[in-house]
Amino acid sequence: MSVSGTRKISSIRISIASPEYIRSLSSGEVKKPETINYRTFKPERDGLFCERIFGTTRDYECSCGKYKGKKYEGVVCERCGVRVESREARRKRMGHIELAAPVVHIWYLKSTPSVIGTLLNMPSKDLEKVIYFGSHRIIERTFIITNPKNTIFEKGDILYETEYNVYKSKWDFEAEPAVRVRNPKGPVRTDIDGVVSLREEETNTGRIITWIIVRDVISEEYRIYPGMVIKFRDGEEVEKDTEIVEEKEIPPIYAPFDGTV
Repeated sequence: MSVSGTRKISSIRISIASPEYIRSLSSGEVKKPETINYRTFKPERDGLFCERIFGTTRDYECSCGKYKGKKYEGVVCERCGVRVESREARRKRMGHIELAAPVVHIWYLKSTPSVIGTLLNMPSKDLEKVIYFGSHRIIERTFIITNPKNTIFEKGDILYETEYNVYKSKWDFEAEPAVRVRNPKGPVRTDIDGVVSLREEETNTGRIITWIIVRDVISEEYRIYPGMVIKFRDGEEVEKDTEIVEEKEIPPIYAPFDGTV
């Protein structure tokens, strides 16, 4: 291309394509792992080299040979389903694979900090166990004991739904749907002397993340989770090993009758 015909690019953005966008670019679904048939030496149908998906391997000729020549350009063979065109079309065509199970893009898992871990408030190790099928999370309703009667329970004890069903079939007690609110992380102690400052960061999903920064010659950042109580104001000085954020204990609370929040 001549210099006069070049285009100046001011910026490039790299992002992950959505399933819908990938399907819109695709010319067909690849359903088999095979490539070339060992007897006919032709691409396997619905395979990685399929001519129906990626285009013919011979210029202006369909796979079965019914249509040959440039005069049939653009015709789709009713027998083999291959379009008559130049074989260079294979360089531009794209197929797709429909996965049997959901997958996680490595950018969202291995980035620092982990995007999924931040959104779900889960450690990376626990996330990897779920993603690689090492374990799975079970979400159950919880019940709070309101009247233990003649049982080993105490008022305020929490039972998961499975436990509640087992014990209720054998013992007489009263319980109400409830939710246990997980205690936030903390407390936070500073590793250096310095001046405290606060910073808020908005994620792509609109979620606000608060950071407390202790700055001297070097600086340290600590994330503040919901429920934590900050003990110092912006601009105040703190000494090393000082507790700058304390944990706020939240007791179990009652939920609506169906156990939802």
